[in-house]
Amino acid sequence: MSSNNLDSHFYINKFSLKNKYDEMFNKSIDECAYYAVKTSNNNNNGGFKYKGNHDKCYLYDTQSMNHKLNNNDLDSYNIKTFFKVNSTIDFDDNEDQNNKYNYFKKINNSFYNINGLIDNIDVSNEKECLNKCLEYPNNKCKSIIYLEEHKKCTFYKNKDMKINEKNNNFDNNSDNYSFKKDINKENAIEYLKNNIRYNYKNMDRTVNITKLKDNPILYKCNGTDSTNPFCTDPYNPDNIENNELQYYTDCLDKKYENINDQENYFSNECKNKYGDEYVFDNDYHNLDTVMKCDKGNKAKCKINLNQDNYIEKFSNNSNTCNGNCTIYKNERVPYEEYLENNKFQKKRFLLILLLFIIIIIFIYYK
Repeated sequence: MSSNNLDSHFYINKFSLKNKYDEMFNKSIDECAYYAVKTSNNNNNGGFKYKGNHDKCYLYDTQSMNHKLNNNDLDSYNIKTFFKVNSTIDFDDNEDQNNKYNYFKKINNSFYNINGLIDNIDVSNEKECLNKCLEYPNNKCKSIIYLEEHKKCTFYKNKDMKINEKNNNFDNNSDNYSFKKDINKENAIEYLKNNIRYNYKNMDRTVNITKLKDNPILYKCNGTDSTNPFCTDPYNPDNIENNELQYYTDCLDKKYENINDQENYFSNECKNKYGDEYVFDNDYHNLDTVMKCDKGNKAKCKINLNQDNYIEKFSNNSNTCNGNCTIYKNERVPYEEYLENNKFQKKRFLLILLLFIIIIIFIYYK
């Protein structure tokens, strides 16, 4: 919701504000306006200062990442990367075509720049950035980096009537919203609540379900399931639901200027922790490929099926494959099939339990 949508209740950048009484972080402008109205009283004719209206949108004609973003971008913005993966012809329904997020896939990248910058645009929100890419001539835009300004609201009890729109020294990185005279508080609250509900309903819900669906890859291992074709570890769904994924490095704090150096570092850490057959899983379409931790990032590891000696290593190790030297050919199981089988097993258990209870009741009353 842009700042102009609030001009029925607030003057925008007309007065400066004084007598600060509170501040909030990472809230939308409507949420800040709602809080300002809710906490206002007869003696409070101020408003709030909002930082977060000035986002940036970088458009690119490639999807190739290389060197890191500049330090000012990394320090000043929350960074999201999107690759364009669909066109209008990919959708039959007009409603699907109108949803900007259907054309893009969010990529696991908040540190590296993309090659081939074609435009740098100021935007007010994420959807506007996506739309700029879709509107770019000749379908040239292939990816975007959206830089969202860190949001901060500062609330004030009074506005300074001596400073007007012709004579102000406002912070260029923030906007002042001061109450208009005699606004209807109840109407303003209802209006802002509706805005918040609408924006929440239509927000980007790029939920990362990869760790629950695409990951893990399961294999049948003599009646049990495993997350790797060598069946060295049985599958435990609690590990995934609790976000305790088996194949992640320890928390790493090094960040390299070049993405190839960063990936080599991750791969070496995977080898150190799990063995030489493991490398960094650099599938950036998977939002869990790199996960934040207390002191840095954890990198996802995978078995390097491209190396020449991975079959030999496991087939010659009787302790690992328990004498079955064709274990690397274990059948891969779709995760949906695993879920269906799991549901069936639960239903069968409940039916047996119910039958047992019925038999007990029958014997008791006989």
